Amino acid sequence: MGWCKASMTLGVIATILSLLPLLSAWFMFLTTINYLLAPIGIICGVVAIVKSQNLTKSIIGLVLCVLALCIPFLLSDYYLESAADSVDNMLDLMDNF
Repeated sequence: MGWCKASMTLGVIATILSLLPLLSAWFMFLTTINYLLAPIGIICGVVAIVKSQNLTKSIIGLVLCVLALCIPFLLSDYYLESAADSVDNMLDLMDNF
């Protein structure tokens, strides 16, 4: 039963890490960790399905991991806008000094 739990846990963590840049552009570096965790979660999910462990948790873990890999690509325009706004705010702040 460990493989399906590992897949779900890694899927939840990877999904959270892929959504954090919505809060601030400074979290963009966390998406690189996402690209390490999500494939490991996919592998764990596939192993759990092959071993016929809890199929519901395995499929949920797989879906979360695939979603975590897709989210940065789907929201890349927003991430870039947010990063540009953060840099613009920083430059404005530096001009005031």
